[in-house]
Amino acid sequence: MLPKKFGGCKPEPLREIIEGSGLKFRSGARSWIFDCPRCLKRDKLYIRKDDGSWICWYCAEISGYRGRNPEYVLADLLSESVSSVKAKLYG
Repeated sequence: MLPKKFGGCKPEPLREIIEGSGLKFRSGARSWIFDCPRCLKRDKLYIRKDDGSWICWYCAEISGYRGRNPEYVLADLLSESVSSVKAKLYG
């Protein structure tokens, strides 16, 4: 996963969005674990709880589907625009 210093989001708004969204996920010690919205593979998309960095362990190798800022993956998961998710995360 990406080093902690690269993360782009505070944990509390991220937690509120993910846990209040109704999305299906598993909660690991350091990450929320989702089915990937791109490849549809089960339990491959990880979003770190402390900073929002994320990766799909399948798509990252094929198309580089990973990132430091969670608004892009949340937009895919929630079927919302990136600007809408940014407003929720950063105010």
